[in-house]
Amino acid sequence: MKSPIILLVEDNEDDMYLTRRALSKAGLKSVFDVTDGQEAVDYIQGGRKYSDRTVWPFPDIILLDLKIPEISGHEVAEWIKSRPEYDSCLVYILSSSGETRDRDRAIASSQGYFVKPLTAAHIETICQHFQDTES
Repeated sequence: MKSPIILLVEDNEDDMYLTRRALSKAGLKSVFDVTDGQEAVDYIQGGRKYSDRTVWPFPDIILLDLKIPEISGHEVAEWIKSRPEYDSCLVYILSSSGETRDRDRAIASSQGYFVKPLTAAHIETICQHFQDTES
């Protein structure tokens, strides 16, 4: 199985550390991170400093916080969903919000919604979905 390339979109240093640590413990090493929604869009479309795909590979999985600067996580997820060229990318929302309104909106534009912190069970679900799409 191919190891997925993961883009982590998170502006909180503590949450970024905990998420990277959980991913590393699960053996997922190809993790790239950005700290705001505009950077996420730039990375995904290979714009600005992210144009060299040998350095900044296109992500298989995006772990997206909802409350990020510049462009919200909701808006980024909805933008990705509206672009057929990004259909191969799996988007999972990571949020500290357990509000039904946030959850419902996020689920409509992503493959899943997880309340932080990212757990081993969350990672297993994400990896299983990735494997299913690879087959």
